Amino acid sequence: MLIAISGSHSLGKSTMVNDFIEAHPEFIYELEPYRALRDKYDIKFAKESTQHCADVQVDYLIERMKSHSKSDQVIFDRCLIDFLPYCQYTAKYAQTDIENDYLQRLAKKIRENIHYIDLIIFLPITDKHLIHLEDDGIRPTDVEYRSEVDEYFKEIYRKNAFDLLSLPNAPRVVEMWGPRKERINKLDKLVWG
Repeated sequence: MLIAISGSHSLGKSTMVNDFIEAHPEFIYELEPYRALRDKYDIKFAKESTQHCADVQVDYLIERMKSHSKSDQVIFDRCLIDFLPYCQYTAKYAQTDIENDYLQRLAKKIRENIHYIDLIIFLPITDKHLIHLEDDGIRPTDVEYRSEVDEYFKEIYRKNAFDLLSLPNAPRVVEMWGPRKERINKLDKLVWG
C-alpha cells in the first residue's frame, strides 16, 4: 500500500509520518521532495517556487512512486497533489513564472500519475483541532498564506478541482485531524481494517 500525507504546511504531516514509522518500521518512509532535493538542486518551495522548482520536485516524486509496487508498504511525506495549491497561490499573485497555463500542464501530469498512490490522508485546517503555525525553516511563517493554500487544497479534495479524483483508478482520500495518537489510530484502521 502506498500512502501519501497531504495538506498545507505546518499541519503535522511530517510528525504524523514519523509517528506512523515509529509504530510501523516495516513501512518505507519517503521524504518530502523539497527536503530530499534541496542539497542537490537550487530549488524553492512555497511562494518563491518557479516552474523549474515545481517540475524538479514533481518529477522526483513521480519517480519515487513508480519505484514501488502496490505490494510495498510506503508512506510519503507529501502527495503529488500538494504542488497544485502552492502553485495556484503563486500564479494568483504573479510572484514567479508560474501561471495558469502551467497549472493546467501540472494538473495533467498529476492526473496521469496519481493512480500510483492507494490512499491520501488530507490534513485540513479545522477549528476542531487547531494547529499553530511554526517556523520550520523552509516555508514562510505567514498564517494568511497557509490558510489560502489550505482553501486551494479543500477545493481539490472536496470539490474535485482540476478533476484529479474522479478517475476510476484514483486513490481513496480521507480527511483527518485530531491529536497525534488519534491520527495514528485512525490511519491504522484504514490500513489494516
